[in-house]
Amino acid sequence: MKKILATALVLLAIACNMPSKETPKTDLPSAKHDYGTTAAYSSDFGLGDPALGNKVVALWKDFDANTLDSVGSYFADSVYQEMPGYMGMMSRDSATASVKAYRKQLTACNTQIDAIIPVKASEKDESLVCIWGRETAEAGGKKMLRDIHEVWGFNKDGKVTWIKQYELKK
Repeated sequence: MKKILATALVLLAIACNMPSKETPKTDLPSAKHDYGTTAAYSSDFGLGDPALGNKVVALWKDFDANTLDSVGSYFADSVYQEMPGYMGMMSRDSATASVKAYRKQLTACNTQIDAIIPVKASEKDESLVCIWGRETAEAGGKKMLRDIHEVWGFNKDGKVTWIKQYELKK
């Protein structure tokens, strides 16, 4: 009985260490799902390019540090913006000038990034970066705190073509 048990244990150990004949599955499940309604933009997303997320993070850091002089290279010739209190198409120069003017009003600004997700809308062949964070700023001696969610749209050249910002003032 002891010999049978010892043989069984040896065979089990050998079987556990043998490579599997099964090929590993590398395809991720599709993000497309039928929600019972048609999404106006898309419901078919996959993971996007992390380098685009790096661009958005760099822009947030430049905003905090008030070093916005060289950010124009991140933007396409025209940029559509939806921000609290403003919505419209602007040239690259006008868009960067308006952000600089807003930042100049702040005596201090510090953002904490909560999450970043670069995605690709398969149906539209567009790349997006969704970013969430908390901004603490000061203007005129008054502290302001807000949660921010932004969606940044990028063209095939990796240039920002649109931005939507949502805020929750605290």
